[in-house]
Amino acid sequence: NPGCNDDAFHELVDRLKKEIQEGMVSAKLLREEQRFIITRETTSDRIRQAFHIFNFQLDRLEEMHKLARRMTIAVPQVEPVVKLFRVVKRVQVNAITGRIIHQAILEQALEKLDASFGAIELPQSREEFIAQASLFHLFQEIRKYYRRTLRLPDALKPRRRKGKKKKKEATSKTINSASRQTGTA
Repeated sequence: NPGCNDDAFHELVDRLKKEIQEGMVSAKLLREEQRFIITRETTSDRIRQAFHIFNFQLDRLEEMHKLARRMTIAVPQVEPVVKLFRVVKRVQVNAITGRIIHQAILEQALEKLDASFGAIELPQSREEFIAQASLFHLFQEIRKYYRRTLRLPDALKPRRRKGKKKKKEATSKTINSASRQTGTA
């Protein structure tokens, strides 16, 4: 694919692998520190689980990169698959930051795109066959990536601040007392 810098991609993958390994070592050290807490899942357990998921995600990204490189000709479903990948990327960011994920809508899009692969015309050449097969495999890898993203542990999600709840309660009390004074409640 023109415009794709393999060296930069591989450097990034190597750096991410190193960071994931360092994170797993840190999680292991934290686990040793918390080893006497055997009655419940600890923070270190959730962090280790997250790094295992990140490692899996990185493997999926490498596989997706290889598949994308094998497609030498355009296939009709390329645009929807590219859009799907961008959406899944946003879903992952939302999952990590604790924002809402519109899972039902994305599941419908996955099903619709999956069905569209069944409607593709049969390839006329070997190149078309390789491109269609690679694109379908890429779609399957994106689906695996998305499903694994949904399994990220809560340890990664930011904790809600208690101040916001108190502020909301204070606002509610102010509204209630104001409505009592005016007699509208």
